[in-house]
Parts: sequence; structure tokens; C-alpha cells
Amino acid sequence: MNEKDQITHLRKILSNLGMTGRLSVEKAKKIKEERELREELAFIQEGARNLGEPGGGRKRRSGG
Repeated sequence: MNEKDQITHLRKILSNLGMTGRLSVEKAKKIKEERELREELAFIQEGARNLGEPGGGRKRRSGG
């Protein structure tokens, strides 16, 4: 893979991640923060669903 192909491949990857137009570190940071926020929100929502299920949540110790 030559340098031009590598650049084309990298631009395609960045485009799939949501970076369009002029490439910049600022855009990359924003995309990363948004992705991490979505992942954290999904983790929190999954935890909330588990709390609502029978047997979900914290286990209680027997008093003994």
C-alpha cells in the first residue's frame, strides 16, 4: 500500500467515524468525547435496566 492509498484509507476510516470536511485535532477530540459519552450512557442505562429485573441490583447479606 503506497502513501496515497494509506491516506485514502485513513480518510475513509475518519469519515466513517463522523469526521467530514477539513481534518483537525479539534474535530477528532470532539468525536472521541461524543463516542465516550454515548458508551457511558449506554453502560448507565444497562445498569438501570438490571436494577429493575428480579434478582438485579445489590445482593443482601444474611444477618448472621
